[in-house]
Amino acid sequence: MVISSVEEFIRLEQASGEPVPKDVIPERKAAVRRGLPQDPLGYDTTDIKACALTMAEAALSGRNRPFVDAEIAAVKKRFEGAK
Repeated sequence: MVISSVEEFIRLEQASGEPVPKDVIPERKAAVRRGLPQDPLGYDTTDIKACALTMAEAALSGRNRPFVDAEIAAVKKRFEGAK
């Protein structure tokens, strides 16, 4: 048994002239992100401890509830068809 990435399997199949099964070919390439992603709710994530405390305070007070609800709705919409 050999374990390899999908990309390496495809490369080897193509190099040997073998057909690559369509269900193995990824629909798109993975995205590579550099640096910290921007938080969708606007929190400064450069200091994770301060960020977590600010998030907890906002969650407990309910002041960011509309933004959290909007973010949850966006995630649900994105993954609806992923089942």
